[in-house]
Amino acid sequence: MTKSGSKQISGLRYLSICFLTILAVFSLARAGLFFSYWSRMSEYGSSSGLAFVYGLRNDLMAACMLFVIPTIALLLIPNQLQKAKDIFIKAYILILFVIAIFMEISSIPFLEEFDSRPNDLFINYLAYPQEVSSMLIKDHWGNLLVILLLSTLIPYFYIRFTKTLTLTVPRSWLQRIAICLVLLVLQFVGIRSSVGHRPANLSDIAFSNSHIVNEVTKNAIYTLGFTIYSRSKHSTDIDVYGVMTPETALNRVKSRLTISGCSDDVPFLRTELSNFNHTKKKNLVVILMESLGSQFVESFGGEKGLTPNIDRMSKESYAFQNLYATGIRSVRGMEAVVAGFLPVPGESVVKRGKAQDGFFTIAQLLKPLGYESSFIYGGEKRFDNMGHWYQGNGFDLVIDENDFEDPIFHGTWGVCDEDLFKKAHQHFESLQTRNQPFVSVVFTTSFHTPFEFPEGRIADNDLSDSQRTVQYADYALGGFFDQAKSSSYYEDTVFLVIADHDYRVAGRDLVPIERFKIPGFIIAQGLAPQRDERLASQPDAIATSLDLLGLHLDHPILGRSVFTAQNDIAFMQYHDAYALMTSDQVAMVLPDGLPQTFSRTVDGLFPTAQNLELENDLLAFIHTSSYLYENRLHRLAQTTIKQ
Repeated sequence: MTKSGSKQISGLRYLSICFLTILAVFSLARAGLFFSYWSRMSEYGSSSGLAFVYGLRNDLMAACMLFVIPTIALLLIPNQLQKAKDIFIKAYILILFVIAIFMEISSIPFLEEFDSRPNDLFINYLAYPQEVSSMLIKDHWGNLLVILLLSTLIPYFYIRFTKTLTLTVPRSWLQRIAICLVLLVLQFVGIRSSVGHRPANLSDIAFSNSHIVNEVTKNAIYTLGFTIYSRSKHSTDIDVYGVMTPETALNRVKSRLTISGCSDDVPFLRTELSNFNHTKKKNLVVILMESLGSQFVESFGGEKGLTPNIDRMSKESYAFQNLYATGIRSVRGMEAVVAGFLPVPGESVVKRGKAQDGFFTIAQLLKPLGYESSFIYGGEKRFDNMGHWYQGNGFDLVIDENDFEDPIFHGTWGVCDEDLFKKAHQHFESLQTRNQPFVSVVFTTSFHTPFEFPEGRIADNDLSDSQRTVQYADYALGGFFDQAKSSSYYEDTVFLVIADHDYRVAGRDLVPIERFKIPGFIIAQGLAPQRDERLASQPDAIATSLDLLGLHLDHPILGRSVFTAQNDIAFMQYHDAYALMTSDQVAMVLPDGLPQTFSRTVDGLFPTAQNLELENDLLAFIHTSSYLYENRLHRLAQTTIKQ
């Protein structure tokens, strides 16, 4: 019996309607993204339309997974608990619809910012609600408004139309169990979406050589769920990229990087003899520029007129004209530049437990020589676990936004670059006064959405907020060097100015390698200006800077000084994809996928015959970085520093 005014509906029919509705939501959202990115999707002609076919497959996988719980609840909860069962199923479906729509709308700004469906970066940023909310309110307020509106309207209309419904099911337990088993088998088949040994996953959805086509194809909920599942799995199950023994991997990487004479205990620890000679210890300052890709810097092949100071300084320095980042996050730039390390699958080592102490850094390397070390940052040191990582790995001092008194400007991500460089300059002057050699990493903040900087520095013009913020970052950097040139420490210091990664890395390829290109240059007294057109990576830049100190050093950096060797190699991670690039070819691989080789031309990348050596070397780099991290082997042993 049902209460007066209530309406009965078959519970199976109700779930079927909801199932089809959620598929419609997924498909409509995909259509919106498809036409939003039409200029990029259309490059692949009619094949881009397969995004809807493969996308429906991914949607079915997600929907089948999401409807397992209400199916079991509907058929196996006794009818004596009819009211509680109805409330549970209706509430579950409502939450499901809200989450689905939230994730699809969230894909819009996330794709714009990271050229990807929500993944591990989405999870990471949830830990910083204040910074993220400020960024969203300024740059994506329209999407926020839609989310808030739908989050109000959907529950209202859903509750209104379903509150009087009673979900009926067959009365016989035998019937219900039989139907439940059949539906669960069908859902299991839908979730697996494969008759092979392994169920289908995101690699099966990646049918195209176009990154954006693959991302539009994906289902947002499935992608985020798969990311959460695989986040820890990939850190240990490295074989998802291919199988290789540690010994083979290490030997291949050593050969590619022309590294020999290593320690028996630490695979890459070796003596690097300096190509320079100084009578006095040189300081080392690494200025890590937030998001400043080569696309913004004229002297490195980018847009004209945005960075006059960098353009001027690069002509007076040793400039890496063909330099590539290893990843697309600041922590990836830090592990590459500060630790000379290469990206492991999943989280950066800056945030991983086994790298929080005893992990190699330039601070640990120079500490036995009496160097004081510092990390100077305008934001909060807790962000991305930076403070803990630096302090745990040899840095004597960590300065963050709490250490700035009366800053000129304080934005969403911290104090402005002028405040940062002023603090750095004062610190360096105080050390030089004590004749104290030092090594310091200075990390900028201003060039980051929502693009905030003090007024009165950059003239009003018709440029975008991002372009004007690049101008400000260049202005602040130029002001620092103008001040440094008249300081007591300038002549005794090697300065490496390098970007951590590019801004909004996106492109047509599985790994958009040209958006990994970054500016980097070294300023040092007596170093002749030079434009080095050879291919180099971030670890090569820090190895070169250490070479310029004039010290013979034992270290495990996964790169070489360009004055010692030129390896013609760059290793890159883009979300869960990897690439290994030479001057004329690139090998790429996705988890559970087969590696592919592409030729590099001025017109872009084009599939070519397999280069098995390059593809195997790519796999070797992936295995090597993981092996070194998991076994705590990127470190210093009994370090001997020869002067």
